[in-house]
Amino acid sequence: MNISAEVDRFLTAKEQFLGAMRRELRDEVPVSAITEQVASAFGRDQAMQYLAAVSVHDDALKALQENGLGAATRVHVTGIRAPGEATLTLERDTEGS
Repeated sequence: MNISAEVDRFLTAKEQFLGAMRRELRDEVPVSAITEQVASAFGRDQAMQYLAAVSVHDDALKALQENGLGAATRVHVTGIRAPGEATLTLERDTEGS
């Protein structure tokens, strides 16, 4: 058994799983329905915190883009491990000013 290959497969599958959760949320599937479906893989509370962070991420990114700040910012979600957070990074182009 090649543990590296197994870890790579696991991480790929995990990201695909999280991607499916994000798509469901963005397709307006109720959070309760998503968390019920994923409860065997992740705890209900953990899934709810992750989906809440994804919602904050999406709202922040939309607001920044609508105000012309999308190119100067980076918004990301830390992942499903606690604490689930959406972070915002502001950047300044010092060469262009």
